[in-house]
Amino acid sequence: MRFGLALTGMAQRNWSVSATVDMDDVSSDDVARGLGRSRCGVSAQYPF
Repeated sequence: MRFGLALTGMAQRNWSVSATVDMDDVSSDDVARGLGRSRCGVSAQYPF
């Protein structure tokens, strides 16, 4: 199962700021293996 979420906003006229969250949960034949992962990110862009 995979789930992701992003929130993007315009800080000023040419600036955009994004915050992201991504979560993965992979099934495995081996029960002892925990294959879960969570990632967070922040980015900013200035197009010209």
